[in-house]
Amino acid sequence: MTTDGGSSPQWINNGKSIAFVNNGKLYTMNPDGSGQKVISGVEDFEIFNISPDGNKIYFTKRVKLDQTANEKHKLPRANVRIINDLMYRHWNYWSDYSYSHIFVATFNGSTVSDGKDIMEGQKFESPNCSIFR
Repeated sequence: MTTDGGSSPQWINNGKSIAFVNNGKLYTMNPDGSGQKVISGVEDFEIFNISPDGNKIYFTKRVKLDQTANEKHKLPRANVRIINDLMYRHWNYWSDYSYSHIFVATFNGSTVSDGKDIMEGQKFESPNCSIFR
């Protein structure tokens, strides 16, 4: 439906529009592919879902809460990793000192505003939000 690609399409506005993700940004367009526009106020998120009435959106985003060893000990050029937890490496990636949190915000069809981290300050990952769809 788009020439630039995209993922995670979702019908919105009572089936009059489609929301989708492309290159870390949220877009909307008409069902025929015309009228594509970037939604401002949200970027670098993981997944999203728009409420049935179309005025709220939730999305997950990485939030950095832990300090790296370099930040803790003021050693900006050091290449070091302090490991004091069993979950320092999971499958094929190292901990990036951030956690996936759920944000809820107001959505008016072209802008996302008043985003609230509902897990603020909590050092654990959000559940997979695709179960809420």
